[in-house]
Amino acid sequence: MTRFGIASLLVTLATQFIFSSVATAWGGGSPPYGFPKSFVDITGTGTIGPIPDQLILFAVIALLVGLLVARTRYGRSLILIGFNRPAARYSGVNASRTLVGAFVMSGLLAGVAGIMISGFYNAARDDIGDSLLLPAITIVVLGGVDIFGGKGRISGVIVSVFILGFLTEGLLVDGDSSLTATMVTGIVLIVGLVIKIGLDRRAGTTLRESLRRRFDRQRPGITVTDR
Repeated sequence: MTRFGIASLLVTLATQFIFSSVATAWGGGSPPYGFPKSFVDITGTGTIGPIPDQLILFAVIALLVGLLVARTRYGRSLILIGFNRPAARYSGVNASRTLVGAFVMSGLLAGVAGIMISGFYNAARDDIGDSLLLPAITIVVLGGVDIFGGKGRISGVIVSVFILGFLTEGLLVDGDSSLTATMVTGIVLIVGLVIKIGLDRRAGTTLRESLRRRFDRQRPGITVTDR
C-alpha cells in the first residue's frame, strides 16, 4: 500500500474480510475451543495477586510503545510522516520502510490481542473481536490522537482506555444491554470528534487544512524518492 498509495484503512478492511474468510474456512463450522487450563490462566483469566495478567501485559506494551514513539528516532520519523509525509521525505526519512514497520507492529499487537481474547473466552472465532472495533477507534480519538496523523500521546490513549472501560462496564453492571454500551460508545466518539474539530478551529486549523495536509500530493515536476 505504501508503494501504490492505497489508503491503509481500505487495505485493512479488505484484508480483514480476506483473513476472516480464510480463518472460517480453515476452522470449519466448529471453531477451536476448550483450550488447556494453563493457556487460559496465562492469557485470559489469570492474575498475579489482585492484578489480572492482561492488565500487566497492557502496561508493559504501553510502556514499550510509549518509549518507542517518544524516545527513538523511529518514533519521531513516524510522527513526522503522519504530520507531513512529503516533508519527512525531504528530511531523509524512508517513509515506506517506516510505515511498513508500523503496520508490522500493528499486526503483531493485534495478534497478541487476539490470543488474549481467545484465552478469555476459551474459544477462537473469527468474529470474536468485531465488537471491539468501535471502542478501539473511540479510545484513540478520545485520547487525543489525530486521526490524520502527526499528533497524539500514549498517555492520553491509556487514560481513555480506562475511561471508556469503566463507562461501558458500569453500564453493563447497572443492567443495561451491550447495545446500550455500543450506542454510548458511538456517542462518545462523535462528541470527541466535535470537540477536537472545535479546538482545531480555535487553534487556526480547519478540517479542510487537515485533510489537505494529510492527502496533499507532491508538486508537479518534483520527484521525491525514499532512500
